[in-house]
Amino acid sequence: MDARSEFYQACLDDRDVRGVGFTPEDDFPIRRNSFASRAAPPERKKDNDPWEVAEEQVIVTSPNWNRDDRKRQWKGFCAGTKECFFTVEDEQFWTMLRSKTLTVEVLDKLKVQWAYQLKKGKPANRRVLKVLEFNGKALAKPLSMDELVELLGEVQGAGDHQRRQRTLFDN
Repeated sequence: MDARSEFYQACLDDRDVRGVGFTPEDDFPIRRNSFASRAAPPERKKDNDPWEVAEEQVIVTSPNWNRDDRKRQWKGFCAGTKECFFTVEDEQFWTMLRSKTLTVEVLDKLKVQWAYQLKKGKPANRRVLKVLEFNGKALAKPLSMDELVELLGEVQGAGDHQRRQRTLFDN
């Protein structure tokens, strides 16, 4: 839809274009007077759900080593046996991978700080903000509350897992 909008905007900007057609014939059924309505960018639904933040262990079963591939996410298991899908946004992690500082295994184990939104009570749109450990090797410290708020905007319950008082049942 974005490409379509850009195409019609370019046609609108070029005064010599009087019509558009997509067949080999000299037939231009889309007239110049309809370019403006077709050039309008599509309306996007705003996602105003707050972000939850957590640190969790993930066993990666299907990584996506192509950082530019926005269609396919990483796949793994978190919280025991729950299957999860996520993206990795941590720049330091990608730099270490490119420089071959990290040794990749068949089932890599990550400790991550990620953000997600709850959709119908289930985590969705998981984004790994920081890879804290990779196969047992410490890589980074978690982002601070200020950094989380700056990155995500509204953060619900952010840091609760770090700030709350320890109880008798904590490990």
